[in-house]
Amino acid sequence: MYGFIASMMGNIHVGYRYAKLALSFFERFDNREVHCSTITAFWVLVAPWHEHSLGDTLEHIRHAFKVGMEIGDHENAMFAMMMDCTHSFYSGCPLAILLDQSAERTEA
Repeated sequence: MYGFIASMMGNIHVGYRYAKLALSFFERFDNREVHCSTITAFWVLVAPWHEHSLGDTLEHIRHAFKVGMEIGDHENAMFAMMMDCTHSFYSGCPLAILLDQSAERTEA
C-alpha cells in the first residue's frame, strides 16, 4: 500500500519500486492469503501510472480474480473483477463482450 500512497503523493517512481518489492515477496514466500489483494493493488493502483497501459493490466487482474476465488478471498476477487471490467471498458472493449465475460465469471 505504501507504493500506492507514494505514487499518489507524486513519487511515482518510488511508489512503483515499493510495489514491485511487494510483488517480489511472492517469488520467495508463497503467502496466498494476500496474493489477490497485492496483485490487484499493484496492477490497478500503481502499474497503469508508471509504464503499463490498462490493456497490459488485464491478464494480471484476471489472475488475481482467479486466485481470490480459489482461496475464498471473495471481497478482493470481486474488486479485481470490477477493475477488470473497468480497465477493459476504458481499453475499448465493447459492453456486450464485458457483460458476457462478467456473467461467465460469476457463474464459476
